[in-house]
Amino acid sequence: MTLQKFARDFAGFDVDVLSGSPSEGFTGAEISAIVPDALFAAFAENEREITGADLLTAAARVVPLSKTASEKISALREWAKGRARAASAPEAFVSGGRAVDMGDDN
Repeated sequence: MTLQKFARDFAGFDVDVLSGSPSEGFTGAEISAIVPDALFAAFAENEREITGADLLTAAARVVPLSKTASEKISALREWAKGRARAASAPEAFVSGGRAVDMGDDN
């Protein structure tokens, strides 16, 4: 976990809140990128320790790739139907933090 990479203990953070709608549609890299942003904000404020609020604030400033490239992603998914084999079961496919039914034709 990225917090551990920066020698921070995530035990004090409400992971359910952080993994809910504030990070909906985020890639793993986007989630990882909010940690250094939050650390910089905390350091700028009297070199204090990072808080869950810092992470939420950093997440609010991110526009995930799933939104900025949604048309390209949709086009790629449409192109892949019938041409590519799914890497996982259709019910296991997740988009924007929610399971998406890709149908039986994948």
